Amino acid sequence: MTYYPYLRARQYELLALRELLTGGLLYRDVVPILEPVRDMPQLHQVMRLFREHEGSALGVVLNPNVGDLTSGIDLDTKLDIYGRSESEPLIGMAGTVFPVILLNKDAVEVAERVQSTDESLLQDDGIVFVSESDRGRIGDLKKFKFHALALSDGERLKRDLKRNGIHTERILFSDPFIKRENNAAYAQDDYADEFFSNDYMWYEEEGYAGFGDYSIVGDNYTERGGMPKAVALHIVYFDDEWTLHIHHFVSEVSDDAHETPMKFIETVNQLEAWHRSREDSPYEHMTLGMQTLINHAKTGTYPGLPTIKKLSIMHHLELMGWFLSERPDR
Repeated sequence: MTYYPYLRARQYELLALRELLTGGLLYRDVVPILEPVRDMPQLHQVMRLFREHEGSALGVVLNPNVGDLTSGIDLDTKLDIYGRSESEPLIGMAGTVFPVILLNKDAVEVAERVQSTDESLLQDDGIVFVSESDRGRIGDLKKFKFHALALSDGERLKRDLKRNGIHTERILFSDPFIKRENNAAYAQDDYADEFFSNDYMWYEEEGYAGFGDYSIVGDNYTERGGMPKAVALHIVYFDDEWTLHIHHFVSEVSDDAHETPMKFIETVNQLEAWHRSREDSPYEHMTLGMQTLINHAKTGTYPGLPTIKKLSIMHHLELMGWFLSERPDR
């Protein structure tokens, strides 16, 4: 059973992975995939950590669709960023950093480069991402042997794979996080608590080798920042049927950016009260991310918006690892 969370390798996402891995809280059933949006020291640090950490695995997209690495950089330079120039490109000493290829216009050339470096990189661990919009390029995959395809649960995609004679493991991928127009919208009664996912309950029955999603960030990529009028915390949890839901804790709304720290304290106080009402439930699990958020409620401290996202992602990944590794539903 393997869960593949897909992250864009922004700084707060890299820090989330680093803290979970070094704290022994990134379970082996959780295999992150990074699509780097820019070259930064933290990316190399995280890749090095995964290489050195016994039994860990990390996928790195070699031909990203978004961010600074999508254009203006030649392929040789791009592959150097991911470690091609090192003595053991992508392969770890104790853990594994494996190639992930998006089925875009660069996919064939990137796959050929990886295969010429080491055929086993694709065949043993490599993953190719296929979406509905990629269906016209599926035939390009026929000459490559790779570990798995990650795709949506679309019948047309399945037919196209079969028609092209591509038989490999498949990973079910979805984007369950619903992006609202602004943080304040999550406070509406219809949105405050939502179904998130139950893919982990049935994907094996449909012949998938694993499942994945875009965590509590969503697939929609933006570099837009700024101070929000309301602060929102997005926390996933299991209900009494082990279905994953997401609860949105939202502060009051105001135009004053100086009130952001107070708005955050308001949301974590809501989180602490909500957790207290559930802490004796077998469906509740205290994670490092949640504990750190609750500690901020107790101390009245504000860590900044990127750290809030980092802690929410940490909570999600640790919670899924706990569920998949210990299977408390069985």
